[in-house]
Amino acid sequence: MILQLKNLVLPFDHTQEELKNRVLQLLKIDSRLLLALDIQRSSLDSRRGRPIRRVYSVLIEVREDWDWDSLIQILPNLSKWKPHSYQLPSLSGKRPLTRPIVVGSGPAGIFASLVLAETGLEPLILERGEPVETRTKHVRQFWSESILNTESNVQFGEGGAGTFSDGKLGSRIKDKSGRREKVLLELVEAGAPQQILIDSKPHVGTAYLARVVPRLREKIQAMGGEYRFDSKVVNLLVENGAAQGVELDSGERISGSAVILAVGHSSRDTFEMLKTRGIALSAKPFSVGFRIEHPQLLIDQAQYGKQAGHPALEPADYQLSYRTSLGRTVYSFCMCPGGYVIGAASEEGTVVTNGMSQFERDGQNGRNIPR
Repeated sequence: MILQLKNLVLPFDHTQEELKNRVLQLLKIDSRLLLALDIQRSSLDSRRGRPIRRVYSVLIEVREDWDWDSLIQILPNLSKWKPHSYQLPSLSGKRPLTRPIVVGSGPAGIFASLVLAETGLEPLILERGEPVETRTKHVRQFWSESILNTESNVQFGEGGAGTFSDGKLGSRIKDKSGRREKVLLELVEAGAPQQILIDSKPHVGTAYLARVVPRLREKIQAMGGEYRFDSKVVNLLVENGAAQGVELDSGERISGSAVILAVGHSSRDTFEMLKTRGIALSAKPFSVGFRIEHPQLLIDQAQYGKQAGHPALEPADYQLSYRTSLGRTVYSFCMCPGGYVIGAASEEGTVVTNGMSQFERDGQNGRNIPR
């Protein structure tokens, strides 16, 4: 039997043995009843006015010959664990005559293509930019020589803008379908650190992403998916109110059983095309902001106090929010602890900045992208 124990609190610098002993203490059981102990989720609580501590959700495999039901009644944070995994959508009806088309190979495009491939639909992925291997050279050239490739840069290309960022994997959506675990497990299988499976604020880091993204591509291709880079979609082919394919800037027209636009927010020309075509668009609220670069030690001292610099503490982050008397809200977001502010332009004559950090968030070799 596997039990789940939530809100398990320990000092931030505890040992693995102390974690195990704390579980045994809470359950009031002998160690012989405990067969396995795995961390399911981990977070750091460094709010002011209390000692810094780690909060866990753990999975506990126990022997069956014990009155666990009575114990569950006593401990409100203990329950029987019900695993749930992502279920692929089932195909109903006949197989379409043409393959689905996915426009864009950022996070949305990658995982849409992966699910389509897993259901046997062999998607065609069209990406205006370059594969990671070529794209990294263009990004490095922009940073070192200020030479901008408007179709292959920090924003455009395989992996999307996230490839040259922190690779944050947070979501505020409460999802019981297993999609979150699906994404994390696929990333780990492709080479991302195992730690992202348990961190409350998981992130992959730039160097890992540059290796993970091509492996996801290879997996999709192995299931029949096809990638076409340097293929910019400039028009939708619409018949009877439904998308029937796309047109490329080369003039080539490609038919598809469905078209998924996973273009991100930077493909302004794509949105202009959709508006011109009369496609219904819904305006989304947006925020105007700016980047601030602090020394990491300053943030650590503000967050951790005297414990700043302790080897058991990761680089600190923070989030601030304030509502003005006029109802406007000011807030901080998209922080990259131990990282850098980087140039991220995709158009000539513009200045765009983004944040980037490695998995270790140690501030070292922040711009050292694998060749």
